[in-house]
Amino acid sequence: MKIGLYFRKKIDHLIRMADNIATFVLANGSEVFISPEITDMLPQYPTYCSSHLATKPDALLSLGGDGTFLHAAQYALLEDIPIIGINFGFTGFLTNIEKEEIYQSLELILNGAYSISSNSSLKASIFRNGELIKSSFCLNDFVLQKDPIEKILQIELYMATQKIASFRGDGLIVATPSGSTAYSLSAGGPVVDPCCKVYLLTPLCSHNLTGRTLIVHEKEKIYANVLSKGEKTRFIRDGTEEFFIKDLDRIMIQRYHRSLKMIVLQEKNFYHTLNQKFQWGF
Repeated sequence: MKIGLYFRKKIDHLIRMADNIATFVLANGSEVFISPEITDMLPQYPTYCSSHLATKPDALLSLGGDGTFLHAAQYALLEDIPIIGINFGFTGFLTNIEKEEIYQSLELILNGAYSISSNSSLKASIFRNGELIKSSFCLNDFVLQKDPIEKILQIELYMATQKIASFRGDGLIVATPSGSTAYSLSAGGPVVDPCCKVYLLTPLCSHNLTGRTLIVHEKEKIYANVLSKGEKTRFIRDGTEEFFIKDLDRIMIQRYHRSLKMIVLQEKNFYHTLNQKFQWGF
């Protein structure tokens, strides 16, 4: 089995742990490949590469918090490989392994004693003057957000040719069910069970007392027209990448054709996780 390792922070204890994990994997007869971004920290291990099948991992381990997991998930989603996170962060809502469970969990993974869950993702296509200029996909959310010193942002939403909403405020969050417990939750959006086939449109600081989250079926395509002037409106993917939107740009958002494969070592009830991580219901 080929195991890929990914982490971001250049912290001594994290580097040591990654090295210990790699040693454990090799001692159990499997191969280890690391992300190209961390070759300077672990030069003794080969890197994985999308263009070489021999170095493509069978499973990807993310070491860090939810932010690190989202970075790693971009590669996992693109290459259609399963991923699991080891929590070295704060909340760790997306990560399934706690630090005290690492080696027990690794044994299960190396022995194939796990199942796979699928988390839906979204694709965004940005058009300028009718021409496609940018495509992107996300696991948690896309965010349209104005610059702090710019004027209020105006966004019109359409489903095909039917206008469904108009928001004026700081921006808009378009979230998957997985992303409902992230930025959308902080902006007042609802918690959505990941099993639901929907996505969420949550306004940011809406200048309208009726501006609330809209939930649409995942089969629908949503078009967002940016009507505000200026060139500092940000389009942010999973908090990891940003792109600047111009006046009259049009954004099409739809379900991405591929879901993220997440390794599950034991069945974890979604609502139990909510209680454990967010004290929901208490």
